[in-house]
Amino acid sequence: MIKLVIFDIAGTIVDHGCLSVFKAFREFCDEECIEVSDSEIRSHTGLGKDEHLRELCKDKYSADLYRKFLPKLRSKVAEHSKIIDGVLDVTEYLRNRKIKIGVTTGFDRSTMNMVLGSLKSQGFEPDCYICRDDVGIGRPSPWMIFRTMERLGIDRVNEVIKVGDTRADILAGKNAGIHSSIGVIKSSSILGLSEDEWRDSVAKSILINRAREEYIGADVIIGSIIEVIQYV
Repeated sequence: MIKLVIFDIAGTIVDHGCLSVFKAFREFCDEECIEVSDSEIRSHTGLGKDEHLRELCKDKYSADLYRKFLPKLRSKVAEHSKIIDGVLDVTEYLRNRKIKIGVTTGFDRSTMNMVLGSLKSQGFEPDCYICRDDVGIGRPSPWMIFRTMERLGIDRVNEVIKVGDTRADILAGKNAGIHSSIGVIKSSSILGLSEDEWRDSVAKSILINRAREEYIGADVIIGSIIEVIQYV
């Protein structure tokens, strides 16, 4: 019996296409003359944002550089705060069945508090949220999942589902040994498409196949977040 569903935030609950994270890194790297491709930026999405920046900057990384990056991230997060269609239907379904709702994120707690303020005004309130700076090591390590279970009093990993839009989300679930790791396609950072771009795309089957290739190891791959209901 499932007692807890843990969601990622950007690209899963809010911000279709995870555009905030991509734009923040793209603009910051350009401003700091850090040469990285768009695909490199997207390939590390799902990590803690400090870890993500370290991967992009290599030996140029420093704590000061990360602190300099955070205002850019928070600005983009504020611009892309719309909740993804279907999320509130899923959470209502879970609430009606007394299934707890957790959130894990690569954002630091200050950034996440800003996101939650917006989400609360749109009707989304998790029972618990764990941020990158709440654990020693971020995804794909399993510690944020375990910390969520601890906070919510869930004892067994086979009572937990993880839902996310990056390979790091899937691997975190696999490393935790939970019931199932679910990858979401349409809103994912893997595709990086806004709602309008997805709707207007004429090559959806190609895009779906591309996303599926990234979700190697996923127990379930779904088109949109509303399909989570089928697997709880």
